[in-house]
Amino acid sequence: MTRVRYGAGGECNEPFPVEKGVWQRCVLTPFLFRLILNEVADYLLEEPLNVPTIAGRRVPILLITDDAVLMERTDIATQRLLNCFLDCCDKKLLTINSSKMKDMDLRPFPGFKWKHLNDGESFETFKHLDYLGIWSAENLHWGSHVRKATIILKQLAGAVLKYRHKGGVRSISIILQIYTQKAVAAALYGAELCGYVTTSPQQMAEKNILRVLQRLGPGAPLISLYMERGITPISETVALRSVLYCVKLVCNPKAVVYLITLEEATLNGGGGGCLCVSHGTKVLKELQLEALWAEPCRVKQDTVDQIKDRYHEYKLTRACLVLTPGPIL
Repeated sequence: MTRVRYGAGGECNEPFPVEKGVWQRCVLTPFLFRLILNEVADYLLEEPLNVPTIAGRRVPILLITDDAVLMERTDIATQRLLNCFLDCCDKKLLTINSSKMKDMDLRPFPGFKWKHLNDGESFETFKHLDYLGIWSAENLHWGSHVRKATIILKQLAGAVLKYRHKGGVRSISIILQIYTQKAVAAALYGAELCGYVTTSPQQMAEKNILRVLQRLGPGAPLISLYMERGITPISETVALRSVLYCVKLVCNPKAVVYLITLEEATLNGGGGGCLCVSHGTKVLKELQLEALWAEPCRVKQDTVDQIKDRYHEYKLTRACLVLTPGPIL
């Protein structure tokens, strides 16, 4: 029977078996997951399955944190891939919890409503999926997540106002600080995946809460509210942080070039919802990297080093620090 030891500072605890799983939050969990699921991926690649390809490589399975995603093109092929996956798990004495399995069909009209396991259990097919705060629909369009974020921001604004009216904090400045922190965290969900965020949902929710707090009509200009309270628009803060987030994560010009390409595509009639050009220009000017706008596709190694040096020298203010997405009020 396999037993393992783990501990901090070189001190080992008593050995415990791992055949039937490990404890919640055990430090061995990510290691065992990657160790076993990578073997499963190799097993699936040996099967004659017509799985999707990425960069010319067959990819039957994706590993995301502690989850695995099986990918196929048709219902029958998906069932075959699932059967191969279950056979491999049986050989390794792994138990599948069908209650945590979901099938997402990306077609407008899904075929089979249920997928079946070897032991007769089944799980339902969904057209929408909420995973780690990212909302996906059948077409996987970013607008699905934006619409979900809009609903969350409206609910957040209503919750903050309700808290104030029920005898909570009466100060408008403190209420705005609470809403800003929560709204920015909610709006930044998925920014590291998409590379940009849409500012219109934040603007709409922000207008409503500011006008309610200031007791102004719907025709009052929003800029006057900003100037009167001396605050920065949440939409601009989110846009700046999303750019800085990408630069901080990647720390090379690819992230900046990607954003520039998206903005240029929007200006030329491409898809909507991209970051405002003024926001992108402002960030690049603060980093002294305006030259990237001229030739975004021609990036050399010296430019990479230049961005790294400039970024480390750049003193981010408190307003520009990346806010870690937290719980929504």
